[in-house]
Amino acid sequence: MRSRRGVVGAGLLGAAQLAILLLPAMLQGGSAGAEEKGSLPIIEEEFKEAIRKVTPATVLCMGKGAPKEQRAMGGSSGVLVSKKGLVLSDADATALFKISGTPPNQRLERTDSAEVEVRVPDLKSGTFKSYTATVVRKVKEADTCLLRIVDPPSAGFAAWLRVGSSDDLSVGDFTFAMGNSFGLSDEALPSLTAGVIAAHDPLPAERGEGRWEFLYTSAAVNPGVNGGPLVDIEGRLVGTVSTFVRPEPADPFQFLGKVIPIQRLRKLYGDLPEAAEMFPDAKPLKAASAQAAALEATFHQGAITAAPSVASLVIERSAPYQVMTPVGPNALLPLARYAGPVSAVVVNPQGELVTSLYNLTNIVTLANPPDPGSAVPPALTLESGLSTITKITACFPDGRKLSAKIVGVDPRLAIALLKAELPAEDGYALPVLTPAPAQGFEEGRFTLAVGNPYGEAQRESPLLSVGILSKMHAPNAPWAWRGHWQ
Repeated sequence: MRSRRGVVGAGLLGAAQLAILLLPAMLQGGSAGAEEKGSLPIIEEEFKEAIRKVTPATVLCMGKGAPKEQRAMGGSSGVLVSKKGLVLSDADATALFKISGTPPNQRLERTDSAEVEVRVPDLKSGTFKSYTATVVRKVKEADTCLLRIVDPPSAGFAAWLRVGSSDDLSVGDFTFAMGNSFGLSDEALPSLTAGVIAAHDPLPAERGEGRWEFLYTSAAVNPGVNGGPLVDIEGRLVGTVSTFVRPEPADPFQFLGKVIPIQRLRKLYGDLPEAAEMFPDAKPLKAASAQAAALEATFHQGAITAAPSVASLVIERSAPYQVMTPVGPNALLPLARYAGPVSAVVVNPQGELVTSLYNLTNIVTLANPPDPGSAVPPALTLESGLSTITKITACFPDGRKLSAKIVGVDPRLAIALLKAELPAEDGYALPVLTPAPAQGFEEGRFTLAVGNPYGEAQRESPLLSVGILSKMHAPNAPWAWRGHWQ
């Protein structure tokens, strides 16, 4: 097929998300330019303020009453939510583990403690102060636990988080995940990662637990951060991190941080006497993060603008498809890969779509070319995966579902061209995004990756992650990324 260069063709790698370049014009109205406050731009000051609020309120929770070797899993993170010592964490906050049996039949046995050690950061010393807490309520199904510190300081805790509203969060809003990663529990303060709201699972209104069952953040979540706080740009608690569900192959959120929204937690603990302490009725605070809010609005609008042009491909096959990689002269190793609907982008109104070749077949030989003259095992050929495809349905956010066929592949760019079958009536066309101008391709530029992995079950917002244009690869480069940017 003829190579289609530019933002549309070059940005569709991995999960086949659409890469959108944010140009300066999109940032007008508050976030363009570098207004200064002291020596840092205002946006960095806004980030620092959010981090300042959450760090001293993020705690470590470990079950008490067992030898240290039974707490080797590292415990859970948590967050102080009241001056008097209420702590929100996950359902593993009380867990104790011990190894039983002998190799190779060793296994972990779990018990739960009635008391929990809560380590509260001491910023002056860079260490923790330990307190004992008891369980107020645990809800395993929602992966949440409420603790109360038994003997808090007489003046109460100086740092604790006020709650925000998870219902107000949109795809593209900044979030910070804080917690104590395994291995850092004894000698370091909590660590923090930043990202944006990438997606959310809606809840039926009759549940009365807010708009979202789960939130998903692109902020990195390391082992041990489960139970820790997720905060918005104002430093308000909007949820707690969860690692309750093992990701399935078709789970489109398996590489994102999963969060229990604060509105659900309000409902789960709302009947307790402690509810008034955790969720005081207070006048909403005026947003102070002007530049961050402008960027959030830009991210959200960019995603919503792109979404109508991003299709979700439901691919049916005659036989299960397995990605393989060579591990020796005569051996192939199966690789785990995402197995759900994938994304494609409309490139003209007549129904042409571009997607990553990875979404359709095994491209391991493109990333690691075989030695010249050596035979390629049948399972590693591009044809091996393409030949099993029996049907492709392109699903769009407006509810349209169109049959599509592969009309060409470009192994050099690792992309494929599909043609959707449009209805015969006049005026039926698909929306196409305007390509970004070539002069916008500068390292350090914000980009949005907009995906649609939802198949026929379309949602009101696309899947979104935010990054920067970090490197351009020359078209004649000798490695697999030639002609692409990342």
